[in-house]
Amino acid sequence: MFGFRHRDKEAEDESKRRKPVLSERERKIVYIGATVILVAAALVSLLAQSAVRSNGVNGCSGIILQQQRDSCYNQFAIATKNITACGAIAGAALRSSCSSTVAESLSTPGLCGKAGQAGYSYSNCVINITLSTGHAAYCSLLNGTLASTCAYDLAVQQKFANLTTCYGIANSTLMDSCMGTYYYNSAILHGSASYCGRIPGSSNSSILGSILSQGSNYSNPEQYVIYSSINVSPRNYCYYRIATATLNRSVCSSTSGLLSTLCNDTFITLNSTAQSYNVTTACGSLPGYLQDICNYGVASQLALANKNVSYCASLQGTTYRYSCITTLASSLRNATYCSYIPNTTVSQACVNSAINATNSTHA
Repeated sequence: MFGFRHRDKEAEDESKRRKPVLSERERKIVYIGATVILVAAALVSLLAQSAVRSNGVNGCSGIILQQQRDSCYNQFAIATKNITACGAIAGAALRSSCSSTVAESLSTPGLCGKAGQAGYSYSNCVINITLSTGHAAYCSLLNGTLASTCAYDLAVQQKFANLTTCYGIANSTLMDSCMGTYYYNSAILHGSASYCGRIPGSSNSSILGSILSQGSNYSNPEQYVIYSSINVSPRNYCYYRIATATLNRSVCSSTSGLLSTLCNDTFITLNSTAQSYNVTTACGSLPGYLQDICNYGVASQLALANKNVSYCASLQGTTYRYSCITTLASSLRNATYCSYIPNTTVSQACVNSAINATNSTHA
């Protein structure tokens, strides 16, 4: 009997534990609240659609709750590209977002500030339109550093292919980086050391950093720290890259310091026995921190001399291998070498590099 009472007590406790958290009345309240929210959302959407059809915002103005009214104005403004409707939005954040969306959809930077935008939101709107249209003149709508940042961002998007964009940068550091990178890319594209002479010959970390970090396969971003540590100037680096890319050892005479040693020591006499040359042989006398760069230079030269991508494959590190293959494809104007790069993004950049080199030859 005591056992039955014990089980009854457990059943009672279990029943209490399973008792619904919400009462029937509370569940009804929650259900009604959720329904009201859904209906309100649907109503806002309907009113916004009605406003769009009637080409007016009267439908939105009749909504009592501010959040839903602002949402209606926002939907109407975006659908009709009506910047005035953005100004009717009470919430500053949504009003600013609405203004940016409409201005950018119309590619009209003059509208960025029409609905009370200011600060970062305004400048970001102008920069986005500048980048989407490619019109550098729009950057003049910004002041000081922001105007220079806008123009430099456009130069980056253009892959530093437009010198006029560089001239539009007021900040001297950013302008020098833009122009230095432009001349470096021109030297590589045309295989001409004459462009290198227009790049600053003194150590300049911002220009060297721009050259090495750009979205180009002509350089290895990982080399920046090493080159900076031995005070390599952007001009020096340009001459070194032209020497190895064009197999012209005489260009090494334009380099100086440790880079001159690197250029000459990695430059081998290309003859019939080059096929059996050991990639690491020419680099043994250099400091350890220059070994990888030296091996990269030698492998690139061997690959070019023998038109054999296997030399690139012998390099340690994907960045060196990919850059070697890209140099081979670009120098020989043959995009088929790019198929040896498994990374699709880098492989496509390699193909573009080879195509650009081919076009520059025919120009």
